[in-house]
Amino acid sequence: MIISEKLFSRLNNEELKKADEQLLLFKIIKAYSSNDRDKHLLYKLLTGYNFNSILKIGLEVQPLTKRNNEGNTNLDLAMGNIQQRANTTSGIELGNSNDSFLFCEAKWSSDISYGVKYCTIRNQLQRVIETALTFPNTSDFNGQIFVTLLTPKLHKTNYSKKTNSRFYGYKYDEYLNNPTSTFLKEIRFSEISKKLPFKDEKYDKIIENNLKKLYLNWVTIEDLIEKIPDKNLSNEIKNLYNKFSK
Repeated sequence: MIISEKLFSRLNNEELKKADEQLLLFKIIKAYSSNDRDKHLLYKLLTGYNFNSILKIGLEVQPLTKRNNEGNTNLDLAMGNIQQRANTTSGIELGNSNDSFLFCEAKWSSDISYGVKYCTIRNQLQRVIETALTFPNTSDFNGQIFVTLLTPKLHKTNYSKKTNSRFYGYKYDEYLNNPTSTFLKEIRFSEISKKLPFKDEKYDKIIENNLKKLYLNWVTIEDLIEKIPDKNLSNEIKNLYNKFSK
């Protein structure tokens, strides 16, 4: 498992606190990591698909940005066809095959950031999706690209009832229902293209082509906890989650 040094130090010294997505997610992932069967179960729960090769997991990892003036994306969870980037502790890159991969953005009580330092109209979910689309660094990638939003059940229920209270609900809906038009239109806005230009013009075309391979999913924290194979662990994490969700 690839884990950032910052998260690793916290895991050794801190207990789960209220609305702490990092430590909650780690406890859930760890509960699925005792064997390959459980790891593949987790991947299927988050994507809806099986993964048929060696499955790698990364927590709080950093795929490279393809834009100037923007730091690497801090990604909550990556799974599948990934590997550690050379000379880094938490950097990741695509593995040595065309197998699929997953990028997961986890939210407990927080919403997505709606702007970045150099651009007031760029949102966090947009960044995660864009980074996933350019992660293969080519339009010839033959795998599937999964981006999953992980939140409490309450917010997914509100989304399904069209009573969104979270920004990520609105953006998820836009990207899910019309990804090519909506997503491309957003990232080609003059403010983004001027303030955060691509490091190479090829990435705009890569994004356009790889959108056809993109699968968006919304999974709930409660579902992942409920399906942890070890029922003792499942109940332990469920009790912690319920305690700090009040």
